[in-house]
Amino acid sequence: MSPTAGNLKSELAKLLVQNERLLDKKLESALQQRKKTLGNVQWRILTNLIEASEGLSMKDLSLLTHTNDSTLTKVVDKLVNDSLVYRRPHPKDRRKILIISSSKGKALHAKLESDVNQCYEKMFEPLSAQQMKSLQNILQTLNNEGSLTL
Repeated sequence: MSPTAGNLKSELAKLLVQNERLLDKKLESALQQRKKTLGNVQWRILTNLIEASEGLSMKDLSLLTHTNDSTLTKVVDKLVNDSLVYRRPHPKDRRKILIISSSKGKALHAKLESDVNQCYEKMFEPLSAQQMKSLQNILQTLNNEGSLTL
């Protein structure tokens, strides 16, 4: 591998991290715009729970949201206290607990979704539809190859 290729890969990794952080900051700003008390991690948790209508285990939620166990427990506790999600025993394995979005959580998510979508629109505004599709394909390839998984 030539030094140029190594530098390019290093620069690409740096750009991925910078863009992820920029998206997080913009998303946080969009979520706080209406003075709601939902942050990025809470948004990601709620989104994943709504998409998984049957609920998710803490382990699955941790993997999907890329959140460590202690942070996830604290955030889920807060979401439970705010009545946005609730815990329920797994129907097939009573030792497991599922986290499920409540109707209040779904309503808040729906209320904030347009702000979040506007944030995404602004973030990707400089890209054409073809560029976005190319970016999606590239990132999906990296994810599928496992090179970006832990």
